[in-house]
Amino acid sequence: MRISTTRATLALAIALSLSAAAHAQQQDSPDGARPKAKELDAVVVQGVRIQGYAAPVTNVGLKLPVSQRETPQSVSVLTRPLLEDLAVDSLDEAILFVPGVAMRQYDSVDTQYISRGFEITNYQLDGLPATLGRAKPRLAMYDRIEVLRGAAGLLNGAGEPGGAINLVRKRPTREFAASAGFNLGSWDRTLVQGDIGGPLTDDGRVRGRAVVEHEDKDLFQRGGDYRYTLGYGILETDVSANGTLSLGASFEKLKTTPVWSGLPRYSDGRALDLPRRASLEPAWQDIVTENRQLFAELDQGLNEDWRLRVSAQYAQEDGRFLVANGWGAIDPQTGAGWSITPTLQGRDYGNRSLDAAVLGSFAAWGSRHELIAGVGWNRSRTDADGHDFADSWAIGDVHAFDPYAAPRPTQPLPDTWWSGRYTTTQRGAYAMLRLHPGERLTALLGARYSRWQDDGLELIPVRYVSSDYGDSHLGGYGGLVFDVSSSWSLYASYADIFQPQSERSTQGQMPPMRGVALEGGLKGEWRDGALNASFALFDIRQKDRAQLDASQLPGACNGDTCYLAQGEVKSQGFEATVAGRLAEGVDVSAGYTWNRQTYSKDADLQGQPFNTYAPKQMVKLWASWRPPMAEAWSFGLGANWQTETRASDGAAQPAYAVWNARIGYRINQHFNVSLNVDNLLDKTYWQTIGPTGWGNFRGEPRSVTASVRWRY
Repeated sequence: MRISTTRATLALAIALSLSAAAHAQQQDSPDGARPKAKELDAVVVQGVRIQGYAAPVTNVGLKLPVSQRETPQSVSVLTRPLLEDLAVDSLDEAILFVPGVAMRQYDSVDTQYISRGFEITNYQLDGLPATLGRAKPRLAMYDRIEVLRGAAGLLNGAGEPGGAINLVRKRPTREFAASAGFNLGSWDRTLVQGDIGGPLTDDGRVRGRAVVEHEDKDLFQRGGDYRYTLGYGILETDVSANGTLSLGASFEKLKTTPVWSGLPRYSDGRALDLPRRASLEPAWQDIVTENRQLFAELDQGLNEDWRLRVSAQYAQEDGRFLVANGWGAIDPQTGAGWSITPTLQGRDYGNRSLDAAVLGSFAAWGSRHELIAGVGWNRSRTDADGHDFADSWAIGDVHAFDPYAAPRPTQPLPDTWWSGRYTTTQRGAYAMLRLHPGERLTALLGARYSRWQDDGLELIPVRYVSSDYGDSHLGGYGGLVFDVSSSWSLYASYADIFQPQSERSTQGQMPPMRGVALEGGLKGEWRDGALNASFALFDIRQKDRAQLDASQLPGACNGDTCYLAQGEVKSQGFEATVAGRLAEGVDVSAGYTWNRQTYSKDADLQGQPFNTYAPKQMVKLWASWRPPMAEAWSFGLGANWQTETRASDGAAQPAYAVWNARIGYRINQHFNVSLNVDNLLDKTYWQTIGPTGWGNFRGEPRSVTASVRWRY
């Protein structure tokens, strides 16, 4: 009776989650996503489970379940145990703990991740390339985060050579399991989570999982708030003795009063002498986004050596933004200079992806080798519209500004209405061969052919503006891994990627930029993958960047300015990482990065830093200790340190460190309690240093999160 009750509860939870997501999606038919179910199942069959801070296998780099030591590029994984110890619930919070990755903030919703000087533009959901909406994902429905640093063109096609982020969804468990969490924290934060999964039939052939989450909090800036709700459900069934079909859906809703424009600075460049919680934006701002995902995967064994994996995904995010665009340097004497223009925007993002691949192994030349070959299709679309209001105003003194006193705008400004539709379509075919010419040597050879098309149409107050351009690219991938011993390997790799450009030359459409990444180093693995370490040297060049053609008159290129494909930037550096269990009861995730990037070929910026928002050095450290004499207790301590960053106008945020701490206690086998303190020393700093007139965002002051977690 007890088993049937739990199955009924699980079935009801999944049905409600699927029903909610399906009800929210009323227009298009599902095109599902590409979960890596079978690869995870294979891991379990081999007796390898993620229990600590190290992931024995990853899929972000090669689309095969191989260890980090076997991947000839830099990879970091934030596992579920690490995410829970850090008490992070969003990708923005988690990315701060990834070695070699920095974050730039545009507002409290939109952020940019920077790796090795370049923006990370490639995202995957269960290994399937995807385009994210404006709001970065929350983490309750994901099992782990896999981050590859360097060019990732083989599996993703177009993008910047900074890296790729793969979010791996939670999968149904073969045995019944459930958990619930409750958090209370600073800024009136309340968060509740529920997670239940297991078999739905007596033979276990049908399994399911459901996750729900709700969070309500204020932002630390005065007048800002944040409310988020998630429902996620997935069903998995064994369609044959060696085949699995997965179907899932999710629905997310975000409602927030944001910090949209950040803070300005004084006209002489100094930071404003305002309290850390100060905001110069009205409290009537309102952003509402709804995100729906539908995904499916068929993973079918063809024989003992080969598998077929077909994946599909549909995602839609609808957003409404009532915000205040603020700008203006502040007069040090009067406090005047800040102006606000209210605007109403609608931004809807849609993404569809399909992928079909065969993967397996074959015998040749006295050993076995692996091959993966596939085709993929991805289409992303953005529909945007908006208008300004006539109720714009100037602030007489920023020191006396009250977010709650600003009147709500009511009168649209004539002749400011605009709209646009932008569609990007990408098709590709890829193949990768892992050869084992010797007992200790592995050679990787890969290639991808991509076609990319961008179509845009804008209606602005005066006229229509259209754009239509496309490119193709044949890229390559190569790597060598040599096992020096049972624990250490030397590796080297070549990877490339392309990024289309909309500029024109006298010959027509500009060719895409080419990103070429060379990397080599040393990787170590111990305790069956429970501890990983790496040291990497890297050199990245992005070539054929558009440069103004001064020999041509304005408008000479089909009415546009003419450009030449002659620019180049380079990024060079090294990094060292370690993740996993150092000793019994001691887990660590740490990394040090040194990176210098410059304009290596540029008519105006030769030799200058390419991305001043990227720190030259970074240290990411988190360690947890469970004392052997008091195993019910656990303690965590960590720090994120980085060197100076600068805005485009030269304003600087000096080097700083933010310390974090945790204490936890296991009451019994079902209940755990913990207390996390972020910014333990209450460091005052600018998370993002922006131009003089706007875009300066303070780092969050010291905050506390108390958590209670139940597991069955």
